[in-house]
Amino acid sequence: KGLSPEDTIDKIHDQGGIAIIPHPYSFYRSGLFSKVDPDKIKMDAMEVLNAKYFIGYSNKKAKNYSIKNNIPEIGASDSHVLKTIGTCYTEINCELSIDSVLKSISKSKVKSKVKGSSYFKNMKNSLLEKIRLLQRHIVELQDYATDIRMVKFESMYETYNNFLKEIIPQNK
Repeated sequence: KGLSPEDTIDKIHDQGGIAIIPHPYSFYRSGLFSKVDPDKIKMDAMEVLNAKYFIGYSNKKAKNYSIKNNIPEIGASDSHVLKTIGTCYTEINCELSIDSVLKSISKSKVKSKVKGSSYFKNMKNSLLEKIRLLQRHIVELQDYATDIRMVKFESMYETYNNFLKEIIPQNK
């Protein structure tokens, strides 16, 4: 933490790792390319398929950049809940060793993949949750509007009665 992207990549390389840029164009999640020119970063690979937004702008932009600049791609579920783990993933066909995996990624012998069914199920559930929340807000706003109308009506009624009392003599 606190290192520049270049220093971070150097440290990764010093330890024998490869530098993979996660969700690079996700501006609302402070993706690296929202702050840094990607042409100035010496990355080994980049995430081009992220389950949080695999049909959106961020992934498309990352995929286009990786193709244009011949940068190896990976996919990741970026999951924070058990049921979405593996929604997006990287397919690697190599020996089961760290060196083989790193070499396969570096040489672009990998493919980012998505399992659409769980993603769409989660997206549907998320949309339904947002619709229910919106419905609750609408009911609250309707209640609020009713309260305002009642206050206005009561105020108008009082004003009208006071006016009537002034213009119509009261029988005593």
